[in-house]
Amino acid sequence: MKEVVSVLNMSNSDKNTIATYNNSKDLMWNAAFGVYSSANWFGNIAIVCGTGNNAGDGYALSIILKEHKINCTLLLIEERFSEDGKYYFDKAKQLGIKHHIIECEQAFENNVVKYFASEYINGKTPNPCVKCNREIKFNELLKFREKIGADFLATGHYAKISNHNGIYWLEKSKDDKKDQSYFLSQLRYEYLQYIKFPLENLKKT
Repeated sequence: MKEVVSVLNMSNSDKNTIATYNNSKDLMWNAAFGVYSSANWFGNIAIVCGTGNNAGDGYALSIILKEHKINCTLLLIEERFSEDGKYYFDKAKQLGIKHHIIECEQAFENNVVKYFASEYINGKTPNPCVKCNREIKFNELLKFREKIGADFLATGHYAKISNHNGIYWLEKSKDDKKDQSYFLSQLRYEYLQYIKFPLENLKKT
């Protein structure tokens, strides 16, 4: 059973973490460097970025990859920035790192919102996160990855993809409390070889 953390506890934890690094820009950079150091990076990488401070780690990671001569592109779910996140986004643009805004609103409405409403009305328990990961986040983003010629799609999920002789499977991440493999459990098999989860062996402290 997973430990449930309240919104207040999570907010306080975030504030304490940011205070440790003096500001969230330092936190983003340290998180990005930890991610860079934990994975084997090669090929052309498409980095998926969320919104607000959640995207800042991805922007910072793109800068580190650029400094190490690794090709990468930023895929933005939404063009909405926190102040510190925008600092790294602007720096990434100055370095010539490409970015794309992925329009998923209609696909989200058709595949997730309508599914949720239908299941709820029929007395079932919907799981919109599992549905969204399968149909939107990875389906749409992997299509775009192919369109721009990226070899891999990298996201900040806590999960692990393993393979042996070309056979791929999804596993839990090293951090049991942050593990998100359950929410990724319905990803199509053919997706796995194109996905990187650089947080797979890291623990969030």
